[in-house]
Amino acid sequence: MLIEKLKENEDKNYLKFNQRIIKTNQKMIGVRVPILRKIAKEINLDDFLKEYKGVYYEETFIYGLLIGNLKDKELIKKHLILYSKEIKDWSQCDSPASNLKIIKNNNEYFLSTIEELLSSTEEFEVRFGLVLLLFHYINDQYIDYILKVSISIKSDLYYINMALSWLLCECFIKYEEKTDIYISPKYLNNFVLNKTISKISDSYRVPYKVKLNLKKRKI
Repeated sequence: MLIEKLKENEDKNYLKFNQRIIKTNQKMIGVRVPILRKIAKEINLDDFLKEYKGVYYEETFIYGLLIGNLKDKELIKKHLILYSKEIKDWSQCDSPASNLKIIKNNNEYFLSTIEELLSSTEEFEVRFGLVLLLFHYINDQYIDYILKVSISIKSDLYYINMALSWLLCECFIKYEEKTDIYISPKYLNNFVLNKTISKISDSYRVPYKVKLNLKKRKI
């Protein structure tokens, strides 16, 4: 049984750490991510879903990791949407999103699924779509699309705005000239503007003088 296996790998110190940085209404066992990845490699999705209840943070996390093990693209699309509805916190969103390498090589195929996520009214479904863009779509073909999406999303929800800031930061680092014009109150609310500038300023990949000029735009 999955839950028994998770409990066998309980780390109480890690549990305390996770409880400080992750806010969730799910029960938490305290299993380190490398072990969750190992467990995800040892089981298949069909067997997992037969016993999945979504009670524990770690079992939902494993669901996200299991999608990255799939080869069938249509099945992946289906479970991206199903999984997005199970996400309860930022880590269940971000780590599985980074694991979905197949999307990077099939951008056009998965774009409709990304757009479905972005059109949701649910905080973590939208964040999931934004983080998938961040990890797999920042390239010559999709940079203009990402920037258009980024300035079109208007939200008061914290985890959406944090994802927007992160996404715009990465766009700026890789496509400074294209992105720079949008780092402005004309396009972004105050929170996203200031947080984007802060994230860019924290990056070692951006020259010091560029950071100084950006900081002048803070509100």
